[in-house]
Amino acid sequence: MIIGRYYEELNQGDRFTSIGRTMTETDIINYVCIAGLMEELFINAEFINEETVFKRRVAPVGLLFTFAAGMMV
Repeated sequence: MIIGRYYEELNQGDRFTSIGRTMTETDIINYVCIAGLMEELFINAEFINEETVFKRRVAPVGLLFTFAAGMMV
């Protein structure tokens, strides 16, 4: 059974454990396509490998927020 709390019941410093999930490249690509983020940093694998310090696909902040919000439920 999941027991939730209302905003008023939360205190500064409260902690809770959420589920874990690995964000895959497929998750990133699907989000980028749905959101219409047609920037080189998200869609061009050659640009990512040659021009960035990451050398692999990065996740947009909106996707990170979506995952975080989903794991709190």
